[in-house]
This record gives sequence, C-alpha cells and structure tokens, in this order.
Amino acid sequence: GGVHRNSSLLNHIAYRLYANGMSIEDCKKLWFTASQIVTPGSDYDDMYAILLLSARLTGITAYEEKITDEFERTGLLGDRENDYLKVLLRDGKGRVVLRVGNDHKNCVRDVLAFCNVKDTGSGYYDIVSEYDIPVDKNGIASSLLPFNANQRVSFVYVHVDLNTGDPTLYYWTTTGWTTNRGEWMSANWVESDTNQAYELPPIR
Repeated sequence: GGVHRNSSLLNHIAYRLYANGMSIEDCKKLWFTASQIVTPGSDYDDMYAILLLSARLTGITAYEEKITDEFERTGLLGDRENDYLKVLLRDGKGRVVLRVGNDHKNCVRDVLAFCNVKDTGSGYYDIVSEYDIPVDKNGIASSLLPFNANQRVSFVYVHVDLNTGDPTLYYWTTTGWTTNRGEWMSANWVESDTNQAYELPPIR
C-alpha cells in the first residue's frame, strides 16, 4: 500500500497537500502553527478548523480550498453544527462550546483561550496552562479539553479586527463576559471536575 496509504489520516492529508502544490516552506508554516493550537482532545473537525486558522495566521490562505478538499476527500469533514455536542465527556476531558454570534464571518482569526489557573497565595493567580480553540466556519469554538478535580478554570475570547489587526479581549466571569481585565481577575474562578462540560454564553 505504500507509506502514505498506511500512515495516519492527517499525514496522508499533509502528503496530498504537498503533492498538489504546497511548498515545503508553506507546509512547515501550516503544520508547525497548527501544532501550537491543537489540544489533547481535538478531533478531526477541530483539526480542520485549526488548519484553516493556521493558514490565515501564516498568510497562506490560498490553500484553504485545498485543505477543505482533502478533508472532504478523506471523509473527515463532519457535520460539526449537528455533531459537536455528541461527545461531551471522554477520558477525563470535557467539551467546551462557544457560539460566537451572528457576525462570526468576521471572526476567522479569533480564538477562545482555556486557562487553568493557580492561586499564588498573594491575591493573584498564575495561568499554568492554556489551550487556544479556533472558531470554525459555523461560528463555533469547540474542543474536548483536560479537566481535573478541584481545578480552577476560566476563558478568554480574543477577537481580531480584520481591518486593523487589533485584538479585543473578552474575559469570562461567573456573571458573563467583560472586557475589564481587573474585573476578570477579581471574579470567582470556576471549580471544575473530571466530569464537566461547558456551553458558554455568546459574546454578542
């Protein structure tokens, strides 16, 4: 069958992209950037959204259609709009879901950051780990993320203005979203456990 037929599906997609015109340098940009975004619970729908975001962040948007074609060709492009909530919990991971809102077409460079925080004992919190979840073509940020018992978590949504490139940060608190970082830092963090999923309220 050959190495590319018997390797993983994502490896096969990477090979197909290269075989159909993507340069080695652009391959490096695409996959290295994607490796910085992917989370331990990412599925193939997540990976598709991550690769599109990676292409946009690295300025190789000409390959977006090819990425979509290869995911469709291999049968990995699912119906995320209907299927994303089917797996809420798996192996100690919980699904986080955010529907961005009506203007999600302007959110192609946006990410939802999942923050695991630790009390320093001095009135401040350190972010000890963070996973960035891209927004897909349906305006949904969704991924399975690792949750631990007695873990304190919060979320930050980063919206990038497509005209200026300027980011706006929205901080999630127990009372909703705020752009005031001080309010976010003083809010009560959410205590999680290993059997928990979150559907966050829309930003706007």
